[in-house]
Amino acid sequence: MNVNTFYFISPFLMAPFVFLLNMIIFENSIIFNNEINIYLTCMISLITFPVFYGLSKNNLDLFEPSVLFMLGVAMGFLIPAFLLINNPDIKGQYLIDYKINTLNLSSGLKYSVLSFSSFLVGYYILRRNSKLNKTKKANVNSSNFILMFSIFVCLYVVSKILSLIVLGEQSSRGLGYEFGFGIFQPFTSLSNFLIIIWLVFFIFSKEIKGNMFLSILMALIILTSFNINSRGGVLAVALAFFGAVNYQYIKLKLWHGFFLLSLALIPILTIGLGRYDIEDTAIDIYINFISVAYLATFAGLESMIIISEQIPEYINFYNGGLLAGAFIYPFFPRIFFPWKPEVYGYNLFWEDYISASTQGQSEYFLSMPGHFYADFGFLGIIIGSFFIGVIYSYIYKLFRANYENLGIKSLYILACVIVFFQTSLVIPTSMTILRGFLLPAVFVYVIYWKKIKL
Repeated sequence: MNVNTFYFISPFLMAPFVFLLNMIIFENSIIFNNEINIYLTCMISLITFPVFYGLSKNNLDLFEPSVLFMLGVAMGFLIPAFLLINNPDIKGQYLIDYKINTLNLSSGLKYSVLSFSSFLVGYYILRRNSKLNKTKKANVNSSNFILMFSIFVCLYVVSKILSLIVLGEQSSRGLGYEFGFGIFQPFTSLSNFLIIIWLVFFIFSKEIKGNMFLSILMALIILTSFNINSRGGVLAVALAFFGAVNYQYIKLKLWHGFFLLSLALIPILTIGLGRYDIEDTAIDIYINFISVAYLATFAGLESMIIISEQIPEYINFYNGGLLAGAFIYPFFPRIFFPWKPEVYGYNLFWEDYISASTQGQSEYFLSMPGHFYADFGFLGIIIGSFFIGVIYSYIYKLFRANYENLGIKSLYILACVIVFFQTSLVIPTSMTILRGFLLPAVFVYVIYWKKIKL
């Protein structure tokens, strides 16, 4: 057996040892059993498969969609499972009245494993044909680039100021959607793209000449987008930065990824701790504050547990209603369409569950498997997750086929942020996709001034 073959089968070879290790670690847990152990073992194998697959092909890319996706799974599902098994009395969504037990934890893990397995099957059907092409680098129209870059900076600055004036502190929590001013967010979210463009075109490649004024301006944009009240904002900016480093400066290795992830958890957990009002926090939660802060940040598994417990026993399947709301209603800003429902998309489930307490302002998500299950049940998870995997594999294939194109590279790095930050925890809505890619795609089109053949 050669080294590459060993890497490829490693996730399956280590499964028995992982199973035994889990038994030793959680032997005193009151909710742990063999069924849960099987799901945990399968999840660990799924999470590690993209890394070992990359090693077996001698082209491990830490910013490949499957790797980023499974990193999100590890942080949003596996680690929370360990925390909950160790202490089922804690929870991140502590304002919701539910209890972790063997049955609902097992159901949540089962549907999650099913979803992520289907994702990987869909992804690796196309992945084997993703080749890195050394194509001729496209020529950038410098004047068009400076014009578009200046326009995007102005759009970001003006929208940031207006959103702060209109929403005040609420804008820092990303609640623009709920108050009818989501129209600002496609422009305030340009900060990530501007950071990527600056790094790719100005800093690492020197494709466009910069100056001191630009450096100061970008430093201000980074600081304003690094919102100290937003865990997602911190993570998104960090991912954008290191994605550019990975593809334009130095290819990050596996140990780099572990180190950077450890650093990222410090501000994320700190922000999470600051979200709680200690006076209103139960003593058992206060004692386990760090675990609770983590669970509140990466709530994918908890959401799946609640959904599997409620649907269809107490709440009927939505038969596509959640996805339709997430992809249709965002096109109708409430400021112009006051008839738009107060609650839609994933909030509709929480509204049904918490009995009108969210008023469309809930920050609890459903997770990708939760969305598909709540809408379509068992088959929805299999089919929906499979097609998400196919889509992301195709995106990576396009990127690899146009690797030398800096514009395509910038768009792909932007996609990496969405893959990790949303897909394994929250399905990207139509507005998320449009605000993340529509304006940046226009930028790339104009700077090359002719249609890019993909």
